[in-house]
This record gives sequence, structure tokens and C-alpha cells, in this order.
Amino acid sequence: AAAAEALPSEDLKAQELLLSLFASGQIPKEMIDEKDFEDDELKSLYRELLAGASPASLPDLAPDEATRSRYTRILLSPAAGDTDQMITMANDCLNRIRRTKLEKRFEEISGMLDTAPPDTVPALLKEAQEISDKLKKLK
Repeated sequence: AAAAEALPSEDLKAQELLLSLFASGQIPKEMIDEKDFEDDELKSLYRELLAGASPASLPDLAPDEATRSRYTRILLSPAAGDTDQMITMANDCLNRIRRTKLEKRFEEISGMLDTAPPDTVPALLKEAQEISDKLKKLK
């Protein structure tokens, strides 16, 4: 849960909702990727689901009662709505997750530019520009 505490709560909620939608079969598996989960526990649950584990079996893997309760809430309390609503919710989550990840990387690059070796600056600037372009598409 260390990764969970480091994440802003809105980002963590987006990841939990995304996993919940996936676990309930309401969104296609092609829609999401392991990289969409920064929280280690959620990433692990995603891998288990992808490998064919039933959502009902996963709370049993929890190391303690608090984690078990979290797993149960995420995996066995699906959001209600029709397929279009679920896809829209999943896309909103994905956009938030991916935007946060891109913004974090953009900040890293910005911080590196002052001290980067001169030969790496063009590549960093190019990556920063690509991130900026992706962010514009996500907004």
C-alpha cells in the first residue's frame, strides 16, 4: 500500500474504478494496460484478472483484513450503468491516469534540463514537446 499512499487520492480512485470496471467485465481488456496502474496492489490484481482469476477469488489473496476489504470493494462492487456509460467512465479514468503520468514526466524533464549534459538536451526537449502534444490531446 506504500504506492497507494504516494498517489493523489483522485488518481488512486481513478485506478480503482478502472480496475472495478475491468473486473466486472464492463470494459474490453484491450482498453487498458498494466502501465495504467501505478498502485502495486492494483497492478497485481489486474495481472491476476488478466490471467483468468475470478474477481471473487482475489480478496482471499489479501495479506490483511484492511486490504481484503479494499479488494472486495474494488472487485465485487461494480459501478452501475449501461455499457456506453461504463466505457465513458473508463475513458475518463484513463485520461486522468495518463495525463497525471505525462505531467509528472514533463516536470522531471523540466528539472533535468538545467543540469543535463549538453548532448542530451535536444532529446529531452523533443520528449518534452511530445509530452506537451499528448497532453493537449488529453485535455
